[in-house]
Amino acid sequence: MNRLFAALPLPEDLAARIAGTQGGIDGARWVPPENMHITLRFIGEASGADTDDIVDALHDLQAPPFPVTVSGAGRFGTGERTRAMRMGVDRTAEIVALHTKIDQALIRIGHAPEGRKYTPHVTAVRFSGRVGQRRGGPPNTRVLHWLEAHSGFFAVPFEAREFILYESLLGRYGPVYAPVAEFPLGLPA
Repeated sequence: MNRLFAALPLPEDLAARIAGTQGGIDGARWVPPENMHITLRFIGEASGADTDDIVDALHDLQAPPFPVTVSGAGRFGTGERTRAMRMGVDRTAEIVALHTKIDQALIRIGHAPEGRKYTPHVTAVRFSGRVGQRRGGPPNTRVLHWLEAHSGFFAVPFEAREFILYESLLGRYGPVYAPVAEFPLGLPA
């Protein structure tokens, strides 16, 4: 089985800038720059035949290239527990439309709808257990300091010219994201 997701790749210089924000929180699992991306749709487990169907369905999508702006910092979690920290991505009509087209293509071939509001972002760090929270209390002070220090993060917009279907491969030092298929954005030839 393949664990799949569709995402926009980041320019290397932007991934390096985000990686430059990482550090200062013991026990955090910082995302390496080569794994940074903007998820368009998490797909999950798929067999080889299902993966082929997914690739075929995504090849039929048409969307123009569009600008993407990464700015600000935030967190994901419930209550006082932080599961991950991220850089924000402007939720433009173009990125939402591409997400919706991918979701609809997957629904047509039998996948369930995503089921939660789409929030474009770049994950910078993940936490396990209570690393992102003081025992029984509010979020770790270092988490709060990181969020405050990077709330003003801003990158010059880049143009999204393709999206990629990735497979998440679990390795000894964490996941590695391997491209399965690339889908250029633009008008058909």
